[in-house]
Amino acid sequence: MEIKDKWTDADFDIMGWHDSRLYQIKFPDENYNFTLFLDYIFKWEKQNDETFKFLVSPCELKFENISNFKMSLSFENFLEIFIVEIRREKLGLTPNKKMMEWKYIIETDRGDIEFESTGFKMNLISQPILSDYQSLNS
Repeated sequence: MEIKDKWTDADFDIMGWHDSRLYQIKFPDENYNFTLFLDYIFKWEKQNDETFKFLVSPCELKFENISNFKMSLSFENFLEIFIVEIRREKLGLTPNKKMMEWKYIIETDRGDIEFESTGFKMNLISQPILSDYQSLNS
């Protein structure tokens, strides 16, 4: 996978968020943005039969024009949260017919976050590093 500084919903089909650690959530704001700060894993490198190294970068993932926001998370005895998968379903054009609207489902190991959005932008906060862990704060 090519490593770019900026990603958009046009890149969705080549991206994957499995095992990316979420470390900050900014709830939908007055501009209808919902933002996640995460450690995005660009590459898993197998070292031997039992170990991997990970090319990881902290990123800001901002969804735009949020509506119908629902979140159900339960942390119980754990404080960390990891993404299992991000899925999306095409809903159709927005009422003004200028943008496509999507339903996003962010499945985590602590529950789900669902909403509708016209898309996202993901920006690298710093360049990726090769790590023994999937999370930069491990």
